[in-house]
Amino acid sequence: MAGERRSKGSGSPISAEAGALLAEAIEAIEFGIMLVAEDGFVTFANARARDLMRRGEGLRANGGWIAATSPEVTSRLRAFIRHSAAETDAKRTGGATVMLERGANQLSLFVHVMPIERRSKAIARSATALIFIIDPEVYALPSFSAFAALYGLTRSEARVLREIIGGQGLIAASAKLRVSEATARTHLRNVFEKTGTKRQTELLCLFFRATLPGQIEDRFIANS
Repeated sequence: MAGERRSKGSGSPISAEAGALLAEAIEAIEFGIMLVAEDGFVTFANARARDLMRRGEGLRANGGWIAATSPEVTSRLRAFIRHSAAETDAKRTGGATVMLERGANQLSLFVHVMPIERRSKAIARSATALIFIIDPEVYALPSFSAFAALYGLTRSEARVLREIIGGQGLIAASAKLRVSEATARTHLRNVFEKTGTKRQTELLCLFFRATLPGQIEDRFIANS
């Protein structure tokens, strides 16, 4: 019986009732979820993703195609999606993350593009990548707190880390936190030492590995 349950869960279609519950959960979840085709056309977006695109905060839909607030970042985002389409099911990476700025006094969005398994040509045409949209002001606090606790960061170190994760440079972070640049740099150096990283890119990768699906590769981190 246990084997039957594992087989059903891993390969068989779910029931209509379970499907309805899953759809309801996806709509209610606190981060955006999207399915996009190879050309960037949005085939599905949950409530959080639709709301972010409607407000045009870092991300929007341009005639049904996913777009950022600048042509350069839009090109980068769509390039990641095309890269997902070019990957084979036997050799898929963990995806790419783009940080999208939303303007003054708002933390950047994290848009994580993850290749998905293509079980048929129809699926391949309509859903090349699964996109997670993380709004740090809404979602990241529990994950961030757990990450800081895991590595034994002090409150001051954690404050600097949060600004870095939010897309702030060290100078901007020190100004926002009202500490000197030298103090902020010391805190960041301590964070590097405690997490075993040497660069901000490595630190971002480590954070994303702990909080987002898939194995994220350092070369795929991109900032807007």
